[in-house]
Amino acid sequence: MSNSVDPLVQLQQAAVMAMQHMPEQMLPKVLETGITLFLNDKRNIGFARFSTQLLLDILVHDEIKSSEKPFIVRQNISALWEMAETGDYITYKNCILCLGNIYDQLFDLVAKTSDDKLWSTLLKFKDLTVANWKSCYPLNLSDNDLNNRGKGTGVKLASVKFISKVIIIHTPGPGISVGSIPDNHPVISNKQGLESEAKNLLDKLLTFLIEEPMMCAPWFTGVLHCLSFIMKQRPLAAMRIASGLLKFNIDMKFQRDDESTLQYRLAKRFVERCYRNLVQFGMKSQLLKNSGSMAPYRNKLGKISQTLFVIGEETKAKGILNYDPAAVEHKMTPADKKKYIRIKDVSESSSDSSSGAFSATTKSPSPIQSPPIASPSVGNTMMNTTSTPPMLNTFHPQARVHINNVPAPLAPPPDLPVLQALQSYAFTKSTTKHPHFLNPAHTSADNSYSAVFALMNSVSSGFDVSKLSQETMVKLCTEALTNTNIGTAINGLSIVASRYTGLINQWLQNNAQQQNGTSSGNTNNALSPESIAQPAKRPREEDSVDTPIKQEAVAKKEQPSKQTPADDKYVVENTATSQPPETKRVKLEMQEQPEPSSNHTSSLGVSTLTYEEKLNHLHRIVQNILLIPTNANVSTPISQLQSRNALDKVLLMNWDNKTSWVFLLSRLCSRGVSSNDDMRNIVSNAIFDYFCEDFTNRITLVLEWLSEEWFNEDLRSDGKEHTVYNKWSLKVLDFMIPKLEDSHRRLFIRMVSELPLLSPDHIEKMKSLCLDPTRSVLGFQSLKFMLMFRPPVKPFIKVALESMAQVDESIKPQCDSLLNKYFS
Repeated sequence: MSNSVDPLVQLQQAAVMAMQHMPEQMLPKVLETGITLFLNDKRNIGFARFSTQLLLDILVHDEIKSSEKPFIVRQNISALWEMAETGDYITYKNCILCLGNIYDQLFDLVAKTSDDKLWSTLLKFKDLTVANWKSCYPLNLSDNDLNNRGKGTGVKLASVKFISKVIIIHTPGPGISVGSIPDNHPVISNKQGLESEAKNLLDKLLTFLIEEPMMCAPWFTGVLHCLSFIMKQRPLAAMRIASGLLKFNIDMKFQRDDESTLQYRLAKRFVERCYRNLVQFGMKSQLLKNSGSMAPYRNKLGKISQTLFVIGEETKAKGILNYDPAAVEHKMTPADKKKYIRIKDVSESSSDSSSGAFSATTKSPSPIQSPPIASPSVGNTMMNTTSTPPMLNTFHPQARVHINNVPAPLAPPPDLPVLQALQSYAFTKSTTKHPHFLNPAHTSADNSYSAVFALMNSVSSGFDVSKLSQETMVKLCTEALTNTNIGTAINGLSIVASRYTGLINQWLQNNAQQQNGTSSGNTNNALSPESIAQPAKRPREEDSVDTPIKQEAVAKKEQPSKQTPADDKYVVENTATSQPPETKRVKLEMQEQPEPSSNHTSSLGVSTLTYEEKLNHLHRIVQNILLIPTNANVSTPISQLQSRNALDKVLLMNWDNKTSWVFLLSRLCSRGVSSNDDMRNIVSNAIFDYFCEDFTNRITLVLEWLSEEWFNEDLRSDGKEHTVYNKWSLKVLDFMIPKLEDSHRRLFIRMVSELPLLSPDHIEKMKSLCLDPTRSVLGFQSLKFMLMFRPPVKPFIKVALESMAQVDESIKPQCDSLLNKYFS
């Protein structure tokens, strides 16, 4: 009798041969054979595992055309569903990985071919994955046992990848997405439901990061990696993701009972590093923008990222194995476990009684019905959607799961009736039914804010939005701006700008006419003294503002003088009081006129100061200013009188006698007396001497001063010359470097990082630190910092490292290490 060969072994051998010879033709045939054997014997799990693994290899094979891969999956999608229903762990994992790899192409294939069978199978896979992604399915393990959180990792990661792909495809955006599907598509008909479901799926991922009690490092890192892809391909979701990341507290995650303290410490370190990488990716790619409503999120996440970086560096310096187990261990107490299980049961019962599992065939809950991740006070911006928002009167509060306590059901918004009235009113308005609904006029009806900014006619605006709360108004405005087309927004802003410019020009024209009328009136009075005794003429309409001033001046001149004949100085004063108030435009014109001659000064009898006396007075003023911060009895006269608007670019937003006077000197030195070298040197020397008295606590002052000097010279010379800045910055380094110690590491790194400009001369000054055996660590740390975070100075540092390596053999290894790392 001949020994029979196992068909599974034959399939494996055929697959190996097909991989080596004509894989684009042979692999699909081997896959078809394996699936046929499985359909004939569904109890043989080996065929299912082989077929799903081979399909996954086909999808990632480079020699098989990408255009053919979705058709291969489409041909075997039914068999793939039957394999997933077997309950085998490996088979199910391979099925989900296949769909996560090619879901976008399958979605595009459904959109082009209207394949109802393929679409329905994809929906079944999606519903199965969403329903079980947080459990140990298909393993028969209890979800209440928190120690099972670390099991079934492969399926969990595959499910997260598939869900993230669904979020990207079901959110409108560039590339393959639901936004490219026509509204009348015969198969993909519920676009609004798919978009709402994508938002809820993103909330599920973020909520998992926040509310999962155990430290599941592979699971957390997988979710964080997928969030980076979502944020990159759908930038409008960055606000939502940033809001969730701010609530993701890594330190609050508990250690599993079967996990050692070292494993828990490593897992926590991995998650912190992944968290930091995600934040840095968002900041460097400008997905987390430093403007608008995104700025608070970026600033807070940046601080968290910097803190994690410092923790990582300290851990690296100490060693990962150098720790106190008692301080690191963080396990759940029995009381905490019972509380978590009770909260979980309440959450599951509430979710089962509400909406159940998501389905694209029925309308998914709206973002208002299922509240998203809460954000800071700036509000929360939803992902972009072009569909009509769901009706607000379908609000159903749902319980929110928390770890520490069982919350009460969420109450409806306080201004819900007003929102419903606003929505009903908005639905009655249409640009087609009301052709005069919009107001595109480029001229303003009056000078009120409503007339300037209103883009619809006043008769069409019959709703008072001031009834809404400020928080609701912020959310509505943010959502409206997010969904507004860029061209439409630019058109509206141009209309507002035209109206505003027209009002400004009209005001300047009227003001100029008033000034011309006033000046002509004064000239006539000066030429004809007899006209003083004559009654004043009736003024023109545009001169009505100046009429009381003119009448008062005439009345004063008509009164007989009770004093003795006066000098010319009294005449000058009288003339000055009769002038009308100066406008901003007149003041500018007066500044452009040359200064009057010194005859007025001599007639007034005021003695002038010599140049030396002026310098002495300036020196005394500067010294007195520098003494103010040392006087503890001086009160703060002014506080928060400046505008809080950052566009005003005011140096001192709040006045403080301890520091504000000194910062005022830096602005005075760079811009106030910059045209006079003697005065400038007096202020500069005073600031420098003040800094030298206590350089460790006055580093902020000198950085502010040098930044002002650099900025002033950069504007005047278009970035070509920085003579004054180079002089004083080099002088500061000459003073600091001989006095630096190892305890001044942060101080000096801050200095070299915040100086606005570093030249080869600055780097040359730092070489003495590296050549000093007792302080070489400080010098090389500063150079390494600049190599990492100040790329423009890398050529200068390279020259310095090469020269130091030739001068001193003892530091040659350190120089070569930096040269090989950053310049090889």
